[in-house]
Amino acid sequence: MPRPVAGAPRDIAALRLAHPGNPLWRRDLWLTIGVHAVWNATEALLGLVLAVVGLPLASDARTELLLR
Repeated sequence: MPRPVAGAPRDIAALRLAHPGNPLWRRDLWLTIGVHAVWNATEALLGLVLAVVGLPLASDARTELLLR
């Protein structure tokens, strides 16, 4: 189940607590943000590809059904 966006401040606080006195928690935060950004971009690109490929296929199938 996806976490709500409102949970982000809690995630930042959890990172600080997980790394007390360690400035690397910021690196972990940016790494987490980067991974999520790449995942979202990949998902969007895949959706776009499927839409571009799917529309002509659906149109061809509908045309074939109409011609029968």
